[in-house]
Amino acid sequence: HRPWPLVEQDWSAALCHRLPREERALLRRGAHLETVSAPAAAAAAFERCLAIEASGWKGRQGTAMLSRPAVADFYRQLGRQLAEQQYLRLYLLRCADEVVAFDLTAVTPRGLAGLKIGMAESWKKWTPGMVLQLWVLRAAHAGGWGEYDFLGSDDPHKAEWTPHFRALCRLQAFAPTWRGRALALGRERRQRWRSQPHLQPV
Repeated sequence: HRPWPLVEQDWSAALCHRLPREERALLRRGAHLETVSAPAAAAAAFERCLAIEASGWKGRQGTAMLSRPAVADFYRQLGRQLAEQQYLRLYLLRCADEVVAFDLTAVTPRGLAGLKIGMAESWKKWTPGMVLQLWVLRAAHAGGWGEYDFLGSDDPHKAEWTPHFRALCRLQAFAPTWRGRALALGRERRQRWRSQPHLQPV
């Protein structure tokens, strides 16, 4: 809810230097932001987003949603449910008729939460993902959303946009059975092993 100039003050110096140039380059190529929230339109657009994500490095590394059918189906179902409940905002950066980047977001009690973001690798030199992020943040601010939550771990690129964070805690509970105790013991031993220094080959 801060004035937009105060939001920009949180950005890294490198980001502030790059964004105007990258935004102008994409605008010259006819880039514009499209927001999809209706169930039928979102379902069709999301299939295109899946293909975009799988066409780049995530597809080659096997981490794209389409690389694991169960994961792709999970996000299809999640998107459908969010759209039916009017909680979906699928942001698309388009150049002419081509989708070059997407940001799958959900409306939350606090504002917006980014679930998945991706870009077409053939447009990489114009960094459409960064420009899309800028436009989504502007749209969220103009729409009166209280925050945009990047979700997930504290990746370095997220720190370029904001110094604010919330700690994430993981809680695991095990049943008081022999199997539950075995799982808990195994987890404890793995954590202890990871925390100990190990000799490295010279």
